[in-house]
Amino acid sequence: ISLTALVDLFPSVQRNQNSIASQWFSFFTIKIGLAAEVGYGYASASFHQIALKDTDLIERKTLGRRDRLLTAMAGMVLVGMLSLTAMLRPNPHGLGTHQRLGFPPCSFLLMFHRPCPTCGMTTAWAHLGNGEAAAAVRASLTGSLLWILAVLAAVWLLGTALRGRWFVVAPNRNAAAWISTSILVVMLVEWAVRLSIG
Repeated sequence: ISLTALVDLFPSVQRNQNSIASQWFSFFTIKIGLAAEVGYGYASASFHQIALKDTDLIERKTLGRRDRLLTAMAGMVLVGMLSLTAMLRPNPHGLGTHQRLGFPPCSFLLMFHRPCPTCGMTTAWAHLGNGEAAAAVRASLTGSLLWILAVLAAVWLLGTALRGRWFVVAPNRNAAAWISTSILVVMLVEWAVRLSIG
């Protein structure tokens, strides 16, 4: 099976071997066993010729200057968010801390007199930023988990930008999907519990 015609449709992938798009393209073609990367181009290969183990090109690729800049910017945005919420004084009611940033009150709460699924998240971030883990979990378990993920993501992004290659682990769509789904489930369960006891 050959992907020569398909590759010809994406000359940018061939020209820029260090871009994130190129890395994902290489990852996709290698993992499903349709093509093998050779030098700066692609060559067709039969299924039995491709080793499916230890062929993760994403981890071996060096990121280009533009990609390193983008990962650094993303990491700094997260650091800025974490630093900002750490300077906030948490609302003693467990929600509404976002109003200290100039945002309006929760519309869902005003209309239905019940917290929305995201109520308390900013308060949880503010508590965690001040080292108050128990208060953060009481304010929002989901928000607390997102704070932890934000810290890990910031370290990962900045480490990647400094290293020029993926730091510790490479992007994994399956892992991202599982984490996102788990956070969503936790948020919905937490919201249901709040509604039932509210």
